[in-house]
Formats: sequence, C-alpha cells, structure tokens
Amino acid sequence: MSRTRRVVVLLAIALGCLAGLVALPATTSARAVPADALAELRPLTTYETSGYRWENYGTPDLIELYVDGAGRLGVVSVDPEAHTLTVETRDPSSYAVVGAPRVISFADAPVYGDFYAAPDGTFYVLLGRDNLQEKDALEVVDIRHYSADWSLLGTGHLRGDADENGIYEPFAFSAPDMAIVGSRLVVNMARTMYQSGDGLHHQASLPFEVDPVTMKAASFASLNGGNAPYSSHSFKQLVAASGKGVAILDHGDAYPRALQLSVLSGYTTGNRSAKAFTIFPFDGAVGDNRTGVDVTAMYAGPSGVLTVGNAVPHQHPVKGVSGAKESYRRNVYAISTDPVTGTSRFQWLTELDPTGGATALEPRVVQVADDRYAVLFSLRTGTVAKGALTMEYRLVDSSGAVLASRSWPGSYFSPITEPVLLGHDILWAGLDPRVENESSVTPYLYGLDVSDPTTPVRVGQGSTTSPTSTSTPTSSPTPTSSPTPSPTSPPTTPPTDDPADSSLAGLQARGGRLSPAFTPDLRSYQVSMKRRQRSLLLTATPSVPGAMVVWKAFGSRIASTDISLSLSSGSTSLVKAVVTSADGSTRTTYKVSVTRA
Repeated sequence: MSRTRRVVVLLAIALGCLAGLVALPATTSARAVPADALAELRPLTTYETSGYRWENYGTPDLIELYVDGAGRLGVVSVDPEAHTLTVETRDPSSYAVVGAPRVISFADAPVYGDFYAAPDGTFYVLLGRDNLQEKDALEVVDIRHYSADWSLLGTGHLRGDADENGIYEPFAFSAPDMAIVGSRLVVNMARTMYQSGDGLHHQASLPFEVDPVTMKAASFASLNGGNAPYSSHSFKQLVAASGKGVAILDHGDAYPRALQLSVLSGYTTGNRSAKAFTIFPFDGAVGDNRTGVDVTAMYAGPSGVLTVGNAVPHQHPVKGVSGAKESYRRNVYAISTDPVTGTSRFQWLTELDPTGGATALEPRVVQVADDRYAVLFSLRTGTVAKGALTMEYRLVDSSGAVLASRSWPGSYFSPITEPVLLGHDILWAGLDPRVENESSVTPYLYGLDVSDPTTPVRVGQGSTTSPTSTSTPTSSPTPTSSPTPSPTSPPTTPPTDDPADSSLAGLQARGGRLSPAFTPDLRSYQVSMKRRQRSLLLTATPSVPGAMVVWKAFGSRIASTDISLSLSSGSTSLVKAVVTSADGSTRTTYKVSVTRA
C-alpha cells in the first residue's frame, strides 16, 4: 500500500552556525528544598513538563540527565523560549554544581527535538526549523554532534525533500528519540508533511540514520527504495538496539491505530528490511487523537523487546472493565515482544479499577542491571497538587515479569525526565507537587538507592517516608483527570447552587493568553498563541456542579470541560463552549476566537 495514502488529518493541523558558550551564575531560590530532594535544579520557563501533552501526544523532555566519563552528573535544561540548552556538571556526592554552567544557543534552528548522550561520551542534539514554504533544498533538521567538553564536532542535515512526503514542520505533535546502533545514529521522528491533494498537512513518522564520522544523514526510505517503518499519525517515537538489528516504536492513532513495533533485524549488516508488528491495538475511531495510551520506554533484552507506558483498558480488561472511555482511570502496562515473530505478552503492572478514584500516572524506566529494569511512577487520587499521592517502584525483566514491588505513600514521582543510574543510585528530576502548576517551575533532583534492586531505598536530605508492599493509595477521593489550571489564568468566581444557572465560573487557556480577563457575564474572548506554541488547552468551569459543557470546534461536539486544540501557524479558529444548566432549563454560549501567530 502506498505510504502517501495512509494518512489522516489532525483535529486542526498545526501546524548552521557554531553554538555559543557563555557562563551563567549558579541557580538560587528562596523556596525551601523538599525534604526528600537531593538538590535544586535550574528553573524551567514553561509548564510543558510532562512527556505527554494532555495525554494525547508526546513532547520532548525539557530536562535531560547523563553521567559523564568522570562519573559526574550532567544536567541539560532546555529553554524553548530563549532557544538555549544550559549544561551543568554536578558533583556525584554533594550534587553541587561544578564549574560554570554553559549555554548553547540553537536560535538558528529554533525547534527543539531531542538530546542523546552516546556511549562514547559525546552528545547529539536534534534541532529543526519550520519549512512553511515547502522548499526541498532547505535544511529542515539539524543533528549536532558535540564532544565531551561540548565543542561542536559536526552537523548533519535532513532537507525538506528527505522523503517523498517532505518535511513541513519538524517534530510536530511528537517526541523524537535516537540511539547509536552499530556504527550509525538512528533517529525516529515525526513531522507534518507537504500539503497533500486535500489541502492539508498530514503528520507521520520519519526514521533516518546519521553517519557519526561524516555526519551524512539519510532517511530510511531513501536508503531502501522508498520502504521504511511508517506510522500516521505518530505521537511518540522510540529507538533501541536489538541484537544485530534495531527496534523502532511509534504511537499511532490511525494507520495503524496502535503501538507499532518495527524491527530491522539485519540493520547493522546493511539489511534495512523491516517487519512491522502491532503490539497494542487501540479501540476508537481512526484518527481520533485521544487514544487513552502513553508509551514512555522501550528496551531490548534477552526475553524480548520491553515496552512500558500507561493506558485505559482497551481490550485488556482490568477488574472486568474493558474499553477506552475518556473517564476511565489508567494503569501501567508492560509488553514483551519477540523481535522475530512479533508475538507479544501484555500484562498490567497495576490493577486499579478503571471506574474508581485512583489512576496511575506516566511511568519512566531505567536499566539497573543485566535484564533488570526499574519502573517508576505515581498513583494519584484527586489532582496532583491536592490529592493523595503514592510513589511506586516495579523491578521487571525483559519478559515483563515483576521481580520486586515497593510503594511510598505520600511521595510523588514526577515524570519530567528520563532517570539515570549513577553508581548505585537512580536519579531523576522532578517537581514539588504543591507548586507544579506555576508558570515558572523549579525542578529538584531526587534519588533512589538500588544497591539491591529488589529493596530500593529513598535517598534525600531528609527522606523519612518508608516503603510498603501495597500498591493501593491511602485514600480515594473523586479524581480530576484534567490538568489543574495555571495560576496565571484568570481566577474563577465562587460556585452557586442555582440549578438553572448556565454561566461559567471560570475560563482558562493553557498555551495562550486569554483576553479580556474572564468575567461570567462576558460571552466573547480572544486567545493569542505564540508561533512556537502549537497547541492550546481550554478549560471551562461551570458555576453550578451538574451543569454540562459541550465544546463546538471544527465541526465536532465534545462533551467535556476541557478541549485541546492544535492550530497551524497564522490561522484563526472560533470555538464555542455551550453550557447547559443542571436542570436543563437554560443554556449559555461562550465564544473564543483563537489565533496562532
């Protein structure tokens, strides 16, 4: 089947110079470091701190950790507004900053994709620039190779015509991944493509490779007669070496609507033929961006390719409940796949009632020993900031079998970066849940001693929480599945108890600026989005519990207090929030005109 035809439109289609090094002062803050934290890290300038954007599609991590050749911790902080990477080196025992932090500018290629610390101690940074004029010769993607001391060694490029579909917006609605496989750097990314016959810019995956010596980059399709792993849409990409081959994973919502694992078993010998396996098919309509699934890790081990994430049940029942209703709570899953046959073993690492009050948040995974992988995540009831939280640990092997399990009630694992193993400690960057929704957020460094991976121990300045063997949260209040509004949003008005009231108490915009300030009696608003901000979350809060909100956008009706929108650059769209009173007697419509620069 032609790859060009296997596409589907998003709800609203969104869419070389040497890097300078300068010194920065050390981070300071007036806020007390949480008791279980090891150190405070550099503040982030954006709230986009989760691997998945409102649980639909992946976004690149804005903090990356690595261990350098001297056994010290490296911390890379991304500022997507200033188009910079800030690199810090930290002492492995005190976690204090060693030397002056450095800033690396990517203003000439301002779209950030990914960071990778290679096994040889060098680094790769994946960057891009939009190609809105659809120029075949434009170098749309940069792969910059840095030495251990962050000197630029070379830059590879992908042009706009990297494959027959072209690159319009690199990394749009996705989170790329890359890894050294044999003698090549393998990159799996997605992009919106050149305008098709229907006038739209569809989105799909685009795997490619880079020769680290020459920095020559080429798409898999161009190297294999147009044949390459392909997924549309692809909301998250992962790469892992697998024996003499490479495993490539895509999170698709259409063709296929599934997690698709593509294996090139002879890749390191020059054979780029791929087998594609559907390892987790999703319920729902083709092209519905909401799949109810996140995928966050993939490792190739002796028993198979291990894939981990969280999801609603789909066709893997939990406590007798199957399906993919938006209201269902999530559990953490592990899938082990035979890379030769594609045979997969699916199992849940948690078994929370999908109709209950608790949900499992996005997991992260780090390898701690041969065929041993630590899965870290949190269970939550209520909102992250105010609900009950329990940090969870599962030790699994590549078959997905659980070898150990620990829980820390009252602790929180914040999924904003990939953990690393430094000596016997797992380290990760996380947020204080009490302040996670500030417009400028301060991450902290946390740790777990896994000298014995079957009995992990929390480490920190004053860690006092003790592990338990239970995986059940301490309480189960009614959860809130959507993000807590940013404190920079207009305040909500106090709720009323009039069943005939169809007004809103609040209207928040995350990812854009709402104007004028919200008042219940004003019915029309504008939201302006910056050009780099490709999506927007609108939240309408009824004044009366029991009132129903239905969003009307792009010819669709969505019964929800939240709606996630994706707009192309330079476009304006009108959306409406129709509020029906609790007794059904009145109805009020709020209009929001959204413009992306």
